[in-house]
Parts: sequence; C-alpha cells; structure tokens
Amino acid sequence: MMKKMKCKRMLFLFLILPFALPNLVHAAEFEFGNTTKQDNVTKIPVSIKVEEGEEITTAKLGCTTENTEVKCTVEPTPSSGFTSASNMFTYTMGGNIPVGTHLFANLVITNDTTTRFSNLRVELKDSMIQGVTKSAYMNTVVGPKVEVVQSTDATLKSVKVSQGTMQPEFKNTTYDYTVYNIPDTVNSIRFTPACNGGDNTCDFSISGGKSVSGTSVTLNQGENKISIEVVASAGNKQTYTFTVYRGETSFNSAKLASLDFGDYALTPAFSSDTKEYTLTVPNTITNVDDILKYTLQDTNAKATVNGTDNFTVGTNTLTIKVDNANGDESITYKVTITRLSEENIEILKYINDEVTFKDADGSQMTLKMDVFKTTYPTMYEKIINNEFRFDADGNLITEEENKDDEEDTKKEEKEDKTWLIILLVVVGLAIIAGSGFLIFRKKKPKNEKGKKKEENEEKESLEEAEEIAKTEMTEEELGSDFSDDADKTVDVDEALSDLMNTKQYEFNTEEFKRIEEEDE
Repeated sequence: MMKKMKCKRMLFLFLILPFALPNLVHAAEFEFGNTTKQDNVTKIPVSIKVEEGEEITTAKLGCTTENTEVKCTVEPTPSSGFTSASNMFTYTMGGNIPVGTHLFANLVITNDTTTRFSNLRVELKDSMIQGVTKSAYMNTVVGPKVEVVQSTDATLKSVKVSQGTMQPEFKNTTYDYTVYNIPDTVNSIRFTPACNGGDNTCDFSISGGKSVSGTSVTLNQGENKISIEVVASAGNKQTYTFTVYRGETSFNSAKLASLDFGDYALTPAFSSDTKEYTLTVPNTITNVDDILKYTLQDTNAKATVNGTDNFTVGTNTLTIKVDNANGDESITYKVTITRLSEENIEILKYINDEVTFKDADGSQMTLKMDVFKTTYPTMYEKIINNEFRFDADGNLITEEENKDDEEDTKKEEKEDKTWLIILLVVVGLAIIAGSGFLIFRKKKPKNEKGKKKEENEEKESLEEAEEIAKTEMTEEELGSDFSDDADKTVDVDEALSDLMNTKQYEFNTEEFKRIEEEDE
C-alpha cells in the first residue's frame, strides 16, 4: 500500500513539473525607476531585471491609472534592444537578454485635469515577460494641466544694430527709426530683435535694402528702407521701419536747406555752407515775420530765430541758430538787413531818357527824365554827374563791374599815351627834316630885293610848319587826361615851343653867316 502511494506522488510531480518550470526559469521582474516631472507630464522608467540562467526574448507591457482623466502610455527606449508593436516588445540584439537590469520603456503619465495629484496609483496592465504575467504598481505625483495662453503682443522688447547710430532711442511703441553714421565702406548691417510678448515668443521677418540673409541686410549706397514685421503667437502683426543711410546724409544736420525773403533777394544767393548775407528792404518794411521762409536739412533739428522785427532805418541784424537733433552741433546764419530811408530809392536802369527804379515802398516804376528830375532831384544830379554807370542796354553797372571797367579804361589810356608820344617824336623829326631842307636848298640872291623876298619866304615856311605841327597835335587829339597827367606825359605846347625856338636859332645863325659871306 505504501509503495502504491509513493508511485502516485511521483506520477503527480512528473505531470506538473513542465508547468512549474517556466515560473522558475522565467522569474525576471519589472522594476520602476526614478520619476521625472515637467508641468503636467510625469515619466516613470520601467526596467527588466534578469537573473542568472533565465532566457528572456520577449516582454509585453501596458499601464493604467486610477483616474481615467490621467492617461498612461508606454514609450520604448531606443537603446534597450527591444522593438515595440502594440506594447509587445521583442529583443532584437540576438540571443537572450543578458543578466542584469535593462531599461526598455517609460510610462508616460499625462494629467488633463487642473488638479494636482500627489498620490496617484499607477499599475502595470497585461504585463508579461516571456509569456508569464507580471504585475506591479506605484504611487506618484503629477501636476495639473497648464493652460497656454497665446500672446497678442506683436511689439519688440528691443532692437540692436551692428553698425551706425539709431535715432530715436528704441521704444516698443515707436515704429519709425533712422540709422546713420555708417561709412560708405560698410556695405551691410545686422539687426537683433527681441520679442516683447507675454510668452517672449514671436515670429519676425526682415525685408528691404539691397538683399537680406537672415538678420543681415546688404545696403545700397545712400538711403535704404528696411522693415521688421513681427507676428505674435496669436497672429497679431506689427511693422517697425528703419531708414538706414550708408555714407553721407543730411540726417542730424545743423544746416538750413533754404532761406528766402520773398521779393527781396539775399546777397550772395543762399547756400547751406554760407553763413553771412546782406539784404536791402524798402522803408515800409519794419519786420520780416510774414516773408521770412526757411527749411531745415534735418526736420528733427531745432531753429531759433532772433531779430525779425523793429527794424530801424539803416542796418539791422537777423540770426537763425540751428541745433542738430543730437544737440552736439550748432550753426548760426546771420543776415544784415538794410532798411532804406523814406527818400531813398534804388536805381535799376537808365535808357532813352527814362529811369527805372524801386521806390521806398519796394515798388518798381519807370519815369521820364524830366519828371524824375522834379520828383527825385538828388538822384537826378547823381545820374547826370555820372555817379552811376550804365551798360549798353541801360542796366546799372555794379561797383564790382565799375572797378573792372576803370581798370580796362586805364589800361587803354596808357596804351594811347604811348602811341601819342611816339607820334610826337615822329612829327618833331619831320619838322626838323623839313626845316633843314628849306635852309640848304636856298641860293644866294643877286640883290637886296631878292634877299628880302627870300627872308619872307623862309619866314612864311617856318610859320606854316609851326601851324601844321600845332594842328596835328592839339590837346583835343592828345586827350584831356594826357594833358593833365604831368608826371607821366610830355607837355605838347612846351615841346613844340622848344622845337621852334631851336629851329629859329639855327635858321638865324645860317642866315647871318650867309649875309656875312655876301658882304665879303
């Protein structure tokens, strides 16, 4: 009986052994690692712990939580050697999983509620290793769902430029800027914008200039228009505009672009580089408040004007001080304004016995000379006394033109005097030659009557020669200036008198000799 019982036990063990061995051989377990948290997401690493002698090639893993609004998913790790298909993991490294603990997946727990769970139960579901069911659970903490609010702020917190000076100073609500002081040798500029939205995120795009690459803009010479368009996370848009100057520019200039006094002309004509001017106005003008017009090269500059009113007869001073936008440069323009007296007029033209002028009121008119003489006797005297000079068309010649004409006249007069002196010498030589000829061609007369006749003829010849010389060299031909300039010219009358006296002396000497010879 005892033998029979032992046989039955041995048979039972033999029958159940194949089913018990897998539980012994495949005793590998799942282990949880340290959790990581970020906002409303928690990750729990899951590893397989393999003992000596175990053969592991497959595993299956699922998970669940006690709150249905908190979801749990399985995320395999790429370096584990397992590939996943519907949470069924297969070892792909060849052979069995080696002895040790191997990370092969993460449980990803996502909280879709606004409640924080500090003791959330997480369980493995349908988990197996080599077909053997395994179970495990743990409690963890998971944060609430964070509501992401998109920003509607499409402004920038700041913008930096790699070249030049930006004006005005950046403000997120100022949308137009100027960048200058960029040398002509620099051909590009880089912009660095920073978003101003609540989430500090935005999209922006840069356009303009010659070309754009990322945040770098290649510049044309001179003016460049560059835009930065900002797009907020909610879709709102805002554009910032930059006027960028490469090379010289009028921006931040302390110069005037124009200066004008209506009908009254500046002397010299306006130039932004010329700082001093003169201006003549009629007596009726006591201020220039209504006629003064000027513009600035840089509209951001500041102009201060003094001396526009309370003009007295004579000279008055008006100044325009221009300060540039940065306040580091000032230029002052000065205008000396002459206000005419009541009787003062400005002569413009004199021709065909008519005078054109501007009267004290600044009105231009033309009067016949006889009417002008009665109305403006002082100016009439100046005209007839040649205190004014006019050109061939009757236009008044300015002082400068007068000086040039005087110099030309003096030069011509000098040349004329030189020729007159030469003419004088030639005529004198001709007289001498004629006198000599008359003296030596005479023959001895035979009687007293012949001698007397010969003397009369000789005297008549000398008188005739003297008249010819005087006629050819009168003071009118030589010019009044020539006769008056004693230091530079010869006195013609004195020269002729000396010449005639000399010839008379020579003639008398020869005649006396001839008479003595006849007496002998």
